[in-house]
Order: sequence, then C-alpha cells, then structure tokens
Amino acid sequence: MNLVSILVVGCGNRGEVYASYALKHPDRARVVAIAEPRVHLRKKIKYIHNLTDDKYIFTDWHQIIDLNERIANCAIIALPDKLHKEATIAFLKKGYNILLEKPMAAYLEDCFDITSTSRLYPSQINAVCHVLRYLGPCIKIKQLIDSGAVGNVVNINHTEPVGFYHFAHSFVRGNWNNESRSSFSLLAKCCHDIDLIIYWMQGKKCTQVQSFGSLNHFKKSNAPENSGELCMKCPVESECCYSAKKIYLTRDPSRWPAKVVLNSEVQNIIDNESDIEDLYLEKGLEEKIKLLEQCLSHEKTEYGRCVYKMPDNDVCDNQIVNMQFDDGSTASMTMIAFTKDICTRKTKIYGTKGMLEWDDSNLYNKVVHTDFLNNKTEIIDCENIFYFDTKDRNENIKLDGHGGSDYLLMNSFIEACIKNDKKLVLTDFEDSFKSHLIVFAAEYSRIHNQYLLLDCEFDYTLQQRLLSDS
Repeated sequence: MNLVSILVVGCGNRGEVYASYALKHPDRARVVAIAEPRVHLRKKIKYIHNLTDDKYIFTDWHQIIDLNERIANCAIIALPDKLHKEATIAFLKKGYNILLEKPMAAYLEDCFDITSTSRLYPSQINAVCHVLRYLGPCIKIKQLIDSGAVGNVVNINHTEPVGFYHFAHSFVRGNWNNESRSSFSLLAKCCHDIDLIIYWMQGKKCTQVQSFGSLNHFKKSNAPENSGELCMKCPVESECCYSAKKIYLTRDPSRWPAKVVLNSEVQNIIDNESDIEDLYLEKGLEEKIKLLEQCLSHEKTEYGRCVYKMPDNDVCDNQIVNMQFDDGSTASMTMIAFTKDICTRKTKIYGTKGMLEWDDSNLYNKVVHTDFLNNKTEIIDCENIFYFDTKDRNENIKLDGHGGSDYLLMNSFIEACIKNDKKLVLTDFEDSFKSHLIVFAAEYSRIHNQYLLLDCEFDYTLQQRLLSDS
C-alpha cells in the first residue's frame, strides 16, 4: 500500500486536525469519506479535501457500517467520548485500521471491550492518540532512561498545567464540563500523562493508586458580586480573567478555541442552512468575529456564559494521583487548572545515577540531564529527534498542536498502515488499556477516599469488581 485512504468519523476540531495530514502529504494519504451530523462541518471538510462524490458524505457513521463494502483503509474516530466504544468496535469488525482519539472510552468496561475486540483482528493496525509519546522530549527521556543514564528510576513527579483559559473553555463551558455527558476531567485531559509515566517507568507494574481532587473554584459560591449570566452583558466582565470576551474575541476565529464556539453555536444565530454551510468558505475574518460576538451574546450560548454560573459543570479543576510500583518506586501526577502555561508539562525523574528535568515552558523542546557520577548537568536539544516544520502556508493544515506531536502521531500511524507494521505505532489499544485502568482506579480512589491495590497483571475481573460502582 502506497496511498492510505482515510474515513473521518467526526469532523470537529480533532477530526479536522488529524485529517489535515492528507493535505500535507497527498502522496501518502487521502481523505475519501466523512461522517458528520453538523451540516457546516460536512461542507467545510468536503471543500477542504475536495470530496466530489456525495455518496461518500454521511450524516451518520452507522450508514457506513450498513454498506457491503469497506470504503477506506483506515478510520479516524474523533466522536464524543461516550460514542467511542460502539463506533470503534463496529469499524474493527468491518476491517478498518483504527486511529482513536483519546480517551479510549468513557467507561472502563468499554475500554476493555474495545481492547478485547481488537485481539480478534490481529492483522489490523490500531492506535490511541496519546500524542505526547511522539514528542521529542518524551522520546529523549525514554531513550535516556533505557540507556541506563539515570540508573533505576525511583520517582517521577509530573505536572500537567492545563491553563486557566483552556480549562474554562473545555472543562467549565465546553464539551467536557459534565461527567455524565462526557467523562471525568482526569480521563479526558490526563490519560496520556498517566500513559507517559507508565511509558517511562522501565516496564514496572503499578500496584497501588491513590488520588485526591475536587471542583474547587468554578461554582456559584465564587461568582463575583453583581456578575451577570452572560459575559457580553456582565457589568464586572472587565475584572474577570475568565471572561468569554477575553478568551474568544482576542484570538483568531479560525483557530482553537474560538473556532470551537463557531462550530458549536453558529446554528443558534443563523437559520438559513446554506448560510451555515458557507460559514468557512465565504466569510472573512471580520464577519467571523461578528458571528462570534453574536454567538456569545445569544441566550442559548454555553461558551458565553459566566464560568461561575454554569448549570451543571461538575468535573475536578485540580487533582493529584499517587502511584506505587512493584519494586517500591513511586510517581505522582498533578492536574491543575490555574496556570498561565497551557499544557506545557513539567517533569522531574529521579534515578539512582542521575536525574532528568523537562519544563517545556522555560526550556522548550529540551531535556536537562544531571549525571551524579561527575556531577555534570547537560541541556539536551530534542528538536531533531522527530522534526517537521510546524509553519505551513496552507491554513487548513493544523498539525502543530502539542508541540508538533499531532503531526508525528499521524505520520507514524500512516507509515504503519503503508508498511503494515504495528511496531511503528507507539500506543496501541493494549498499551492504552493498561494506563486507562490506572486512571479509572485513581478516580475510584478520589471518589471513595481510599487507596487501591491493583493486580500486577491487570486482571480485568478483579479491576471491574473494584471499579463497578465508581
């Protein structure tokens, strides 16, 4: 196979990003079909990828499953979290290679079902979008640990600074603000941080998990005095750092996070279907900004609402996870909303012969290695480990996210499909299930205020019994 044909199932932000790989490398991949219920996103992706045959434009992915033929080599599944299981299993059974956006699914049982089903189709490529494994510093850290440069890893301290406006956008106003509709914030935001810790921990098994966390700030009791329901009409908006005006109207409306508002809420302000379809094709920058203002002012808006007066946001804005491994080594992971840095991880790895530090906000794309033997510290540039130019003249190519690892993930997956080599994928369903299990265990620990003993072989029956009422 020299050219991989792609079916995009879900054309929201992540589906659009991963699909744009085909625009950068038309000699390696091509989008041939899409499934998306929202009319303006169907029109947008159809236009961007020059899809001329309407028989491959679907409003519902079930329509594709009902076809007798397989219409692409692989399916990118970028649906809402709770829809992952049904779609992934269905496309596995139809013979598609699968790229599944993280998290695998919203429930542990669903993650297990996806993984066990994939075992029935060993020849098919599958990957979960744990993009951080493809990031230069993460690869370098893994290489240094495997080389013995720090000896035995005794402790890992890892922080995910979500970012004050990122959290407000995604987890207070956005799609992941309510666990019953999506998933809890540790799973949605940090399953790939837990995955990194497991990736670095020299093959050791996690045996104990403990977690604490809460929704600390984004609730009605913390609303400023005299604050309004909508930021666009709030008398104290100028004094609020979480103001929707500040977050959305000061940024490019064609990029995250402002474009998410248009994707989600433009139907509130435009009645004519053809106008909605033409949103991204004919409207210029000023028109999009005006549309944003109208979206944020509309009575049905979610993204324009006060972060302290959302009706049902309930996910944690801060959480810590403590882990112990089978040799006594430990790790801790902190997820925190209240940071100026946006998802620029901070990690310290303590070994018996040295230590490693990664702080992507202060030393971008670099790892600091200290060797205890000679007491020397070296700053290692990771730019050339996996490199590509994140600046692209085509505005529809949006693969620079997560430090360029969005691109590297897609490149690895497409290469695996071309060569039919599963080893080129760094996070398949089997690997991802193991780290997802720890995430679900951590949330159980937080809710029930107890630490959990995990079976070293990740026996599913035991874990399901422990987590059945989480």
